[in-house]
Amino acid sequence: MENMESIYRRILMIKYYHKYLLLLIIIFAVGVKGQDLGLVLPDIEEYQLNNGMRILISPNYESPVVYINMQINIGKIDNPKDMPGLGKSVFSQLKNATKIYPKKGQLENKLYSLGNSSGSFGAYSFDDYYSTINHICLKEDTKDCIEIFSELVRYPTFAFSNKFWKKLTQIWAPKEIFGNRWNSTMIHVNYMFNGLLNHFNDFKKYSYTSKQEEEWFNKNIRPENITLMISGDINYIYIKKLVNDYFGDWKSDFPMPKIVDYNINITENSGINVQFTSIDDAREARIVLRKKTTDLNDSWNPAMQMAMFIFYHNRLEQVKQNIDRAGWIGWGWQQSNRMPYTEIIADMEYSYLDRFYSELIYQFEDVSNNTITDEDLKNAVITRTNDYQNKTYNPKELNDMVQYYYNQNGYSIERVAQLVDDIKAVTLDGVNAAAKKVFDPNNFVMAIAGNKDSCATFLDQFPNIEYYERAEEIRTSASSP
Repeated sequence: MENMESIYRRILMIKYYHKYLLLLIIIFAVGVKGQDLGLVLPDIEEYQLNNGMRILISPNYESPVVYINMQINIGKIDNPKDMPGLGKSVFSQLKNATKIYPKKGQLENKLYSLGNSSGSFGAYSFDDYYSTINHICLKEDTKDCIEIFSELVRYPTFAFSNKFWKKLTQIWAPKEIFGNRWNSTMIHVNYMFNGLLNHFNDFKKYSYTSKQEEEWFNKNIRPENITLMISGDINYIYIKKLVNDYFGDWKSDFPMPKIVDYNINITENSGINVQFTSIDDAREARIVLRKKTTDLNDSWNPAMQMAMFIFYHNRLEQVKQNIDRAGWIGWGWQQSNRMPYTEIIADMEYSYLDRFYSELIYQFEDVSNNTITDEDLKNAVITRTNDYQNKTYNPKELNDMVQYYYNQNGYSIERVAQLVDDIKAVTLDGVNAAAKKVFDPNNFVMAIAGNKDSCATFLDQFPNIEYYERAEEIRTSASSP
């Protein structure tokens, strides 16, 4: 005789497959009429624990794995302004040791035993305005995996933090380790964009006391700031029980910290602001050009998304072709209400710098003059629609997509399900207006790192540049844009 869990699972599977049978019928019926469906999300149960922690559960029985994604709405932007690096220092220590895994290497060995070949999490990152921990495990290891997540955010012991030896290491480490092109450009562009400050090396963060670190942890790593999403081969009742067992009685007795205020320094009249870091042995220049998208706490509108999608897949590709595909050129955007921006990143041979920049500005100017066509928009909508829909069939990609919009942008699950309908409703006039706003060729910040002599001709076209030496800390007293 089947036990209750087996019966419940059978009922869920029937419900699951009936849903997709119905979907196939709808697709066929709508296809006959020549219309398209919107985004069809799998079942996602959303609820909140009494402590304010948000939980999302989505079953997928096509593979025997469970994907766990924890998003914490805390990042570098939540450091006290006079303590850059404090949050990252705390976050990096969470996985050192916990109440159940108190000895060095125990947590790493546990991850090995769960099938991870490197003894690490799928993702463990402390970013500008949010943090992520995720992991994939077999169904039979679900309990152990959820326990690990609970240990990290509830019971870290901050062990093995021998700051004396770490300070010595930082003192004697060559500055080339810290003053690299990546650090130089990203730290500078963050500061120019909104005043977010970080140190180049970790020496100063080791000056923070254990009391300061634990206080930051207790105030910020708390259930109200966390969303946990679990998807894959799971049983609703069992997962809800595990979540309640490991997180239900968690609460913070500390007052919520005041949100650190930042403004976006790019305005309609701020112009082009450049900071250059001299790295004599750099064989190429690194450029990060960042532009404003929306105002703080404004909605990220679909027309803006489509304008950027078209620019990066059409116009930036044209830039690459026109400079003989020299170097490497990438792009990205952050659809966050706390730090919204888009940026272009390039590693460029010195001899191509002028051509790259002039081609890029030409495309900015062109796309700002209502040159996006109806064909451009139609192709972008099809591509973006397929991308969204494809993500719903993979537990990891589903988790990542839902958490991105739900957590970082404040969308409800119902709002996430409207993503495809939103972009289908974008008009040509709307996307051209958005392109004009985002790709204004006269307002952005740009950080460059490379050999000063090799960049001299290129830099001559910018009248006001702040010059830095390798690993030189940001001069916060300098006038910001």
